[in-house]
Amino acid sequence: MRRWRSPWTPWLFLGAGTLLFVLGLGLPQGFEEGVRLFEEGKFQEAHRAFQERDRALGDRAPASLLFNRALAALRVGANQDAEISAERAAARGGPGGYALRDFILGNASYQRAARAAREARLPEGGPRALDRAILGFQTAIQHWSRALEKRPNWPQAAHNIALAEKRLEQLNKRPHPQAKKAKTPAPQQKGTPILPKTRSSHPLSGPSPLSPRQLQALLQTLEQNERAKWTLRRKKRQQRPPTAGKAW
Repeated sequence: MRRWRSPWTPWLFLGAGTLLFVLGLGLPQGFEEGVRLFEEGKFQEAHRAFQERDRALGDRAPASLLFNRALAALRVGANQDAEISAERAAARGGPGGYALRDFILGNASYQRAARAAREARLPEGGPRALDRAILGFQTAIQHWSRALEKRPNWPQAAHNIALAEKRLEQLNKRPHPQAKKAKTPAPQQKGTPILPKTRSSHPLSGPSPLSPRQLQALLQTLEQNERAKWTLRRKKRQQRPPTAGKAW
């Protein structure tokens, strides 16, 4: 029976095979059990089997075992273990495994981004979840693009890039949680008169800025008013009768 596949699920493997021994990287003796569990869909058990074999071999663990551990880790959502295992595998296996490492790193970033995108839909998700989702999809695209540069004929990597770009497009259309929303005015209480919106109703609103010409005209008017006041005071002083001298 064929399993249903979500349209938002990125391709995890390189092609027709399931795990890396199909790709000719070799199946080290002793971890056939992990491969069998993986093919049966028992990803938790497969992941533990690969972990145990990795610990048993230590520095002798081949790149194919580490890559299989990384793939199983992705299946159970252990993204950090997938990233560490993929980096170790690439360091141990050399340039031949760099493309697969980048492919796995892209899947890990995509899974983190998808989880953050789900959180962003929740009321408590907040703006940080949306930012993490956008950054995660961008990082996934970068990893898959590097994998595609190293292996140009890789339809799964190209598919995953297009998938992440579509998710990014949808997120960018979504309003950011930090965007200010227009406040709904409080309901008017009964018996309270509705005041007209005059300038005094908005004491915090600043004055309209004057143009240079308006400012100059205002200064001239103020200066003329001051001169008129000074002239009026001088006339009043001149009209007063002289004060009689004091007797000593």
